[in-house]
Amino acid sequence: MKYVHEKRWEVQNAARLEWVRVRVPEPRGILFVPPLIGGDYVQQVRHFRRLVRRGYDLVSFNYAGHGGSTDKFSLEGTIRDTRLILDCTHRIGRREGLPIYGIGACYPAIPLLFWAGSPEGRFQKIVLINAILGLSPRAVVRSFLDYYSDLRQTRRKVPRLMEALRQYVDFIFPGVAKSRRGFGALERRRTRLFKTLYDAFALDPLKHIRLTRTPVLCLYSTEDPVLKIFDGMFENAYEAEVRRVCPLARFRMLSTDHFLSHPGARTEVFEDLIRFL
Repeated sequence: MKYVHEKRWEVQNAARLEWVRVRVPEPRGILFVPPLIGGDYVQQVRHFRRLVRRGYDLVSFNYAGHGGSTDKFSLEGTIRDTRLILDCTHRIGRREGLPIYGIGACYPAIPLLFWAGSPEGRFQKIVLINAILGLSPRAVVRSFLDYYSDLRQTRRKVPRLMEALRQYVDFIFPGVAKSRRGFGALERRRTRLFKTLYDAFALDPLKHIRLTRTPVLCLYSTEDPVLKIFDGMFENAYEAEVRRVCPLARFRMLSTDHFLSHPGARTEVFEDLIRFL
């Protein structure tokens, strides 16, 4: 199937957001896919191109501080950025008579579900993939301390604290470039660092969100170390938290990791997505 990339920019308060629409002939709908922190829209287009080949347009973007988007990054800013491009997507949907479907993988599920609760942000259906529904610095600290304790018990030479922290981040986010200068595509100099830290402690965007009319498919990995940070061990607590926000959620457990890197995992996920959509 032939498809066209339309790269665009949206300006708000002198800041510019970079976004893309991947178009197919006679689309069945539009997939709205917010990016990962430290990722970009190219990554999301690559991950979900199978759905484009099945006849769906796709919209994604770059948060502030990523790629060609200006301004500096913060967690609160991801919510604002998501709303801006979602509004653009809904205008396209109304103009062309196309339904809008949301896909939230990992952190992007938070801004996606936040705006799904507003009349202007409703989706036909939503898919969650290893979705995080809240940030808990206490849970992260507890998880790291457990990891460090295991290192001390299993290794003769225990790494220093900062080296152990580096190893922990590599364990949680393998394959993502990490350094003092940045995380993936996000450079430290383009981040409101103290604002981001404050947001991690202060924000709880989904506290009062409840999507009582939106069908949701939640796919989550039983071997996902990121989800286990926030919901321990694990299935009942995680599903209960998702149902608190999405009462109509259906669940499918996957035997893979956070990035769906096990053989056959991505094929399994996309078959579920096609059936659901």
